[in-house]
Amino acid sequence: MHARNGGGLSAVSALGIVFLGVAVAAAQYGPPTRLPETGYASPAGPGDSASSYDSPADAPPVASQASYLSGDDLASRVAELEASLKKMKAAETAAKKKASEKPTVIIGGRLLVDAAAFSQDAQNKIDLGNDENGVMIRRAWLDARGTAFEVFDYKWQWAMESDGHIKARDNYISVNELPLLGHVRVGYFKEPFGLERLTSSNYLTFMERSVGEFFTPDRHLGVMAFDWADDQNATWAFGGFTTSPDMKVQDDHLSTSMTMRGTWLPWYDEATEGRGLLHTGVAYSYRDAWEHEYFGEIRTAESYLGAKYDATVTNVDYVNLLGAELAWVYGPLSLQSEYMVSLARGDQIDGSATDEYNPRTFYVYASYFLTGENRPYERDMGVFGRVKPFENFFHVRDADGYVQTGKGAWEVGYRWSWLDLNDGPVEKGAWSNHTIGLNWYLTAYIRLMFNYVHSTVSPDFHPGHPDSSVDVVEMRTQINF
Repeated sequence: MHARNGGGLSAVSALGIVFLGVAVAAAQYGPPTRLPETGYASPAGPGDSASSYDSPADAPPVASQASYLSGDDLASRVAELEASLKKMKAAETAAKKKASEKPTVIIGGRLLVDAAAFSQDAQNKIDLGNDENGVMIRRAWLDARGTAFEVFDYKWQWAMESDGHIKARDNYISVNELPLLGHVRVGYFKEPFGLERLTSSNYLTFMERSVGEFFTPDRHLGVMAFDWADDQNATWAFGGFTTSPDMKVQDDHLSTSMTMRGTWLPWYDEATEGRGLLHTGVAYSYRDAWEHEYFGEIRTAESYLGAKYDATVTNVDYVNLLGAELAWVYGPLSLQSEYMVSLARGDQIDGSATDEYNPRTFYVYASYFLTGENRPYERDMGVFGRVKPFENFFHVRDADGYVQTGKGAWEVGYRWSWLDLNDGPVEKGAWSNHTIGLNWYLTAYIRLMFNYVHSTVSPDFHPGHPDSSVDVVEMRTQINF
């Protein structure tokens, strides 16, 4: 919820009145005289011994009452100051009114450049295909966002893909300050499901989300209502969406979803503005299967340069998706975990005799800032936000010829993620990934990321074959604004 500024005087006005009150008291009663010694002297400051008085007789002469402003002069100056403050208030109100008459525009964007090298064993190449070393533009996004007429906000975001095509990202308009509902958003945007999914890629601890990322719904056309508690310790969101990945959907049997999420902060350290907190969350989504298929092509090595694996499950009618979230921040230390299970239903799923299929995924990770920062939390949306180093990186020579250096912020992290797509007669494989990360935040908007991933595959879809593995070393240079 948002609180509006009430009427009355501004902070400047209040300060002016306080000052005038002090002046009036001084004019009426004169300067205060020194109290007799009480035996409880205040700590002496620099130079106090040279200027303290042993008795009232030692004090300098007090200015006469005549040296102060007369009552008429003081009243005149008060009137002048009040008139000046009134003009300032009127100008401020006029500026706000003018600004609310047209939308504001803020231009933003991000550029992520990746490089990765892979080392696979022979069986892994058979199971998943060949992962080739490479470099790529992982994300090149541009957006415009802003507010309009005090109660609307919008975002218009597009991305240049690695194949050169332009693809839509967040494109929506929201109306705010509504009774009961709070905020309503319409357009193409992320469904409210999953802490890791809803946290912007600008602020992720690792280069890619966990191996079970594709469990969580991504962006779809829809409408969503959302709000947060007055104390910002709880949030809620629910909405209806199409399950087609396209921005244009025409189908007499439209596939839809209903998705909702709620979060709660049992503990939030107000004194340190969130350097200590405990986040909990749950999410649910009912989903019609688009074209009676589930999942699709996925990447399991937590690298966008890795080969895709076809995990498509056919003959699925609908899915109930459940998720649970937990995160804990204690200064520079952070822990985060999610568990998700998908309850898919259909007739002879994937050509088998079963009518139900229940894959699941889980991850847990820890991160620590070597330089003392913490992961900031956005209380109105229940996600993590932008890390701000205590000092930016710099390496310059000062006027005296000495080299001065700022170290930026340094973060280390470890994540274990697990994905099991095998359930009964439907066998699509299982993965266990270990990821080690090192992040260097040069500023709040520029960072370098280094990841090592060891991914193990349990190929139940290849009976008689042993487990296989792939190792990935990757890095990213990132700027966003």
